[in-house]
Amino acid sequence: MKVVPTRVDSITLAVRDFPASVAFYEDVFGFVKQSQNEILARFVLDNLKLDLIQAEILESETGVAAFPAMPGPITIAIAMPEAGDVDACQVRAEAAGVRVLAPAEDKPSGPRILFLCDPDGHIWEVGHFPPDTWTAD
Repeated sequence: MKVVPTRVDSITLAVRDFPASVAFYEDVFGFVKQSQNEILARFVLDNLKLDLIQAEILESETGVAAFPAMPGPITIAIAMPEAGDVDACQVRAEAAGVRVLAPAEDKPSGPRILFLCDPDGHIWEVGHFPPDTWTAD
């Protein structure tokens, strides 16, 4: 019997600049906001929910004195249907003044990938991953 289901229902990101982060996810990624109050905003995606919470609240709730500075040691990935969609995302991000860590490029293993940061430094990997690049060795 599984203790934990084999799915992820939501991701919660702690953010320091709550208004800027909410605007980023609405304006740059075009995510649809389901709800928002003064400390939490929820975006509903096709396969999960993305929650933004003020970092101070999550630090208090978890008992952590202070979260480390971003970016952290993870990326969150978005798979785009076409390689050109990665470039379009980069153009939109740059027009909005978003920090692009690594511009869109074709990787030797096949995908086209762009790395950018939200206002709090959370790293997003935006890529087109052809099916033949998903094989495990």
